[in-house]
Amino acid sequence: MPPENKTELKDTLTTDIIRQKDEEVYSIYIKEWEKKSHLNDWSAWTSRLLASPPYLNIKILDDLGTLPSWDSSRLWPKKYKDLELAFTNFRIISKDLLDHFFEHAEERDWMYKTDKFYKKEDWNDHYDRDFRRYQFHVELTHDLTLELTRAANYLCDQIRQYILPSYRIREGKLLVYKGNDIPLHTEYRDAERTGHPYPGFDEFKKLREHRDLFVGSGFE
Repeated sequence: MPPENKTELKDTLTTDIIRQKDEEVYSIYIKEWEKKSHLNDWSAWTSRLLASPPYLNIKILDDLGTLPSWDSSRLWPKKYKDLELAFTNFRIISKDLLDHFFEHAEERDWMYKTDKFYKKEDWNDHYDRDFRRYQFHVELTHDLTLELTRAANYLCDQIRQYILPSYRIREGKLLVYKGNDIPLHTEYRDAERTGHPYPGFDEFKKLREHRDLFVGSGFE
């Protein structure tokens, strides 16, 4: 229905201008997120974190490492709450993943690789215990990588819903590879698809075995 008077027309135009400016801001942030998260190379770099032992290119680690502070410092328009929460969800997981990975990562040439710390000494009285700790660390790295993939797919869904319906339609869902050439798809399901699906590092250890894909379970 067309505006009935000049005041209504002015209000409509003002609203349209504000909406356009907000969506321009979101579009800028989406492009930056794509670059920092290496979205177009997702299957390649996540497959390295899903290896045993996990490893990753230093350049990608550096870019991922900038995501938490970058996301926290954005001037969000506060127009699409679910979209902004999806960015936050991705940011928190990326920080927890990197913090966990670097607990036992060593720099080797062009990459960081998880150290087999149970082999540190020629003779280790605690070999079995340390090997279990190593396995737990690797499995949790894998599960956090899967959770980050779910978060990225969820964020792409929110972008399609609020900003651009055709966003990454050609590319489709983000996939991961673990130990073979079969692509795996993982995403949040049903009640998990809330504004903030990731419950935090400690709580995630409890519930990860209830996700659609998981590797380990429990606490160390």
